[in-house]
Parts: sequence; structure tokens; C-alpha cells
Amino acid sequence: MIASGTSVHKIIAILIVGFVTATALFLYPYEPKKPPKANETGWTEQGVQEVVNANNKFALELYSELSESEEGNIFYSPYSIFSALAMTYEGARGNTAEEMEQTLHFPGKDILRPNFARIYNEINKPNDAYELRTGNALCVQKNYPIHQSYMDVVEKYYGGKATNLDFAHETEKSRETINSFIEEQTNGKIKELIPRGVLTPAT
Repeated sequence: MIASGTSVHKIIAILIVGFVTATALFLYPYEPKKPPKANETGWTEQGVQEVVNANNKFALELYSELSESEEGNIFYSPYSIFSALAMTYEGARGNTAEEMEQTLHFPGKDILRPNFARIYNEINKPNDAYELRTGNALCVQKNYPIHQSYMDVVEKYYGGKATNLDFAHETEKSRETINSFIEEQTNGKIKELIPRGVLTPAT
């Protein structure tokens, strides 16, 4: 869980640097062409539209913020950021959860979970015309325990898993592990996504 009262702006900044880059891959073994299926039981057309609307509002607001501080073209994936923050939100409580709900325009969890799962499954549905895959993964310092109930929710509705890495004592090895999985799961199209020096023992 995330500590109650943590600033949502700090959470977003950290995730954009770290978690978000990991949402395009899985950091655990699976067949690249067969991502795990999320539990979409209870989804509705209206519910899917609510989640899509929340993602779109967040995307436009984030673009507005980025355009004020960045020059030239801006390239980012609102869905990836939204996915990472949705998984993080599942572990938030108190003021942190309330701030994330407001910032990300999340509907209630009873709507968010099955309808996000539906969107995830549709994106990852096999198609002979093209190949498109997404994945959700969390990298956690190895001595930080994760509540099993939280991991059950992440796996059930977001198709996600967690892996333990020792950022504190094996920083470079952790970087290499992440990069090797990214390269494998993108069929060699993305190499060295995380350059040397980006991760630190405090990651």
C-alpha cells in the first residue's frame, strides 16, 4: 500500500519516471503472444465508456501540463500512465486515494475494475492483421512485502504481476534485468530503455 497522505503529484512524478515505462512489458515469464486474460466479469458498455472518459480527461489535462514546460513535439502514452496509476491506486488509502480519484477521474472501483479489464482484454486480443500487446508489471525492492490481497486484485483485473529486484544493492543488475525483459517482450525492438545511471540505490 501507499502511505496515506502522500502527495498525489509526487506519486505521478515518480510513476512517470519509473512505473510507467514498465507498463509496456511483463517482468515475469509468459508467452509473448499470450498475455494473461483479466477478469472482465460484470463489464458493461456504459462502464467501459466511463473508464475511457476518465482516461481521456486525464490525457488532455496531462498534455496541458506537459505543453507548458516542454518545447517541440510531445510523445507519451496516456493509456500506459493511466494503467500504472490505476494499479497504484488499488493500493492507496485515505487522502492519497481521494486525491488520485480526483486527479484521474476514476469511477468507483466496482466500475473501474471489470471495465478496465475489458479494455485490456480487447487491446490484447489476437489479430491476424497486426500484433499489439500491452502488459502491466510492478518492480518492488525485494525486502518490501506486498499484501497478497493487493496482488490478487492487480493480477485479476489488470493482468499484472510483481517481481522483486534489489535496487539498493544490485542496482545495475536490476537495470539489466528490466532491459532484457523489455527487449525480449518487444521482439528486440526496444533495447536499453533504461540507460545506465537512471536507476539508483534509492529507486
